[in-house]
Amino acid sequence: MVGIAKYPVLGHLNNAVNDSRAIKNALTEKHGVDEEDIVYKEDCDSFDLNDAFHEFVEKCKPGDFAFLFYAGHGCAFKDHQCLLATQLSEPVRKLKNGGKYQSILESSLQVQKMLAELRKKKVFKHLLLLDCCRNIQTKDRFRNVEGDEMKDVPPTPFNIKLGPGTTIGYATAPGDCASDGFQSDDGHGFYTEALLKHMHKKNTDVDYMLREVGKEVRKMSRGAQNPYRSSCLNEREQYLFPS
Repeated sequence: MVGIAKYPVLGHLNNAVNDSRAIKNALTEKHGVDEEDIVYKEDCDSFDLNDAFHEFVEKCKPGDFAFLFYAGHGCAFKDHQCLLATQLSEPVRKLKNGGKYQSILESSLQVQKMLAELRKKKVFKHLLLLDCCRNIQTKDRFRNVEGDEMKDVPPTPFNIKLGPGTTIGYATAPGDCASDGFQSDDGHGFYTEALLKHMHKKNTDVDYMLREVGKEVRKMSRGAQNPYRSSCLNEREQYLFPS
């Protein structure tokens, strides 16, 4: 569970931390998920974000069902869906990265690599819920980095190859941005608000749940935001919360 709101370069997000906290609290309070089984981070840089993911992988056992939620900035870059960490400040750059600026790939987790790491651990059932943008970036580094050459790269088709047992729910369609301007009464964005309404229904398979989430988001956003899902289930149904 990750929520990142503080982005000095990309712009702060209003809802990301509230959204990640809400999903975490719902899992523990409504469904009895043990706190020890959850790795939770807020406003982390790339080093802490990678450490958190590897901590999560270490907790996983063969045959587990892995649930991941991310709220923050995201983008498509070089055919990767990137989950962006907060940028390193100058003192932290010097301490952790030899003073060097990071590329987009260096400052993010990539979904394909996350899935590969889980499969190495023999964890073949995954649900990833990504409350972030999927707009295509053609710059190799973050914006307004003084004195650092920013090379254009051609936009590439965006296509994650899923293995059996994987479902990914995206807040928006490929190439689009997710709205951060909306806030519900509880301080959530469109996608998380819809998830909190629909994800807790028992005996509802994941694919159906995500379809209902998509309908809810399109209704709330008046068609401006269109969630997307990608599934490769090796069973007829996959339940998030079986009774």
